[in-house]
Amino acid sequence: MTRVTSSALVVLPAFVLVLAACGGGGTAASSSAALSGAASPSAAASGPAGPTGAAVAAGDDLCGLLGPGDFTAVGVEGTSGPTENNEDASNVYCVFAGTSAGTGGVEFDVFLATNAGDAGATYQTVIGEVGGDAEAGKTAGAAAFPDADGATIVADADGGGAVIVIWQGPLVFDIGIPASDQATAKLTALAALVLERASALT
Repeated sequence: MTRVTSSALVVLPAFVLVLAACGGGGTAASSSAALSGAASPSAAASGPAGPTGAAVAAGDDLCGLLGPGDFTAVGVEGTSGPTENNEDASNVYCVFAGTSAGTGGVEFDVFLATNAGDAGATYQTVIGEVGGDAEAGKTAGAAAFPDADGATIVADADGGGAVIVIWQGPLVFDIGIPASDQATAKLTALAALVLERASALT
């Protein structure tokens, strides 16, 4: 797989991650509404949930938009960290479990473009790398995030995972988790959190 650089749309050789994805989305699905379809925090693994993400501004560490506790809260177990492999402050790759989403792990990648044209091209590049049924994924994404510039949810991504890719203004991000019956609901809930916390970026 390749890595995506949003600012110049340069595709670089992969270093650590097999899956590099981007996305952006509207705030149509609030985190509380999205969480209703995912596993509740009480259904998550016992033990400390870990820190959660928070709002960030341009120049901050974009990996901080999500934390291990956010994954635990929706029923994605075994996360920690993240381990970061960032190109710069606007192109970050955050692995919360395993090596990458493309190899069955948990991954969150964020790209902050300098203009909407770059963001749109980055979004399309990432979708091309996810694999699976991208056309059906775009339909599912549009239903969940109708105000997004682009949204794709692929439940059968390459590598046995499930991935959501969102594009909202200059922001593109993806979240990849292991495939499961509830993966779409979990991804939708997590993406809604990111959109809330990234509102200053979009």
